[in-house]
Amino acid sequence: MGRSVATDQREFGRLARLGWVEHDPEAIWESQIAAARSVLARADVEAREVAAIGITNQRETALVWERASEVGDKPRRYPL
Repeated sequence: MGRSVATDQREFGRLARLGWVEHDPEAIWESQIAAARSVLARADVEAREVAAIGITNQRETALVWERASEVGDKPRRYPL
């Protein structure tokens, strides 16, 4: 059985206006990359040594990411 060797969490901002919340896909991506790099450094391992990861998001945000261009879809707006 595996064990947790390091954790990290990052927040990203949101743009709110009356009745809507908007998340920037690039900000979400950058926060995830920063957290992953931090965890790898804390655990003193390289990415190829990782067997599994867990990612959670309490904001219930979903993004469409185009693999070929590595570009996220435009920001999404959600009713509050």
